[in-house]
Amino acid sequence: MPLFAYGTLMFAPVIRSVIGRVPECCPAKINGYRRLEVVGETFPGLVRESGDGPVEGILYWHISELEWERLTAFEDDFYELEEVSVVCPEGESLALAYVVPSSRRSLLSEKPWNADFFRKEYLATITGRVGGALGLRDRLTGTRVSLEERWEECRDASPAFQSVEAPPFRRSRYRNGYA
Repeated sequence: MPLFAYGTLMFAPVIRSVIGRVPECCPAKINGYRRLEVVGETFPGLVRESGDGPVEGILYWHISELEWERLTAFEDDFYELEEVSVVCPEGESLALAYVVPSSRRSLLSEKPWNADFFRKEYLATITGRVGGALGLRDRLTGTRVSLEERWEECRDASPAFQSVEAPPFRRSRYRNGYA
């Protein structure tokens, strides 16, 4: 089933860093949802709210099982994978989207997430110096964890990373830790 991406995964450098490629895609939108800022974070959350929409995003086709595992490890347990109905130039389609469950709704602001602002202010920073999925989530959340530690966490948490060799890590001269 395709992935409907409405936040950071809409950007080619981000999805490429998570799954290693940019899948075939098209612009898409869904109705009955809102895309809101997560309080204190640079990434959004999608919540179901009747009468709202459309939320614009990207529909990615042909996601492999291994890629779904990597996407789910990237999105972690903040979201739930939910089937949604999307509209794209080819017509209507069902897709999966990472949606914020109602139990975590209080972690979202009422402010709509701005994709253009994210692109201008954060995209180059979070994708410019790190290859692979490692470090990207930490940069989005502002966590300071060495890439070696994050790599081990990913390998322990997800079978998708078990057979992947760790990339070479380099010290950053611009901040403490790794870049």
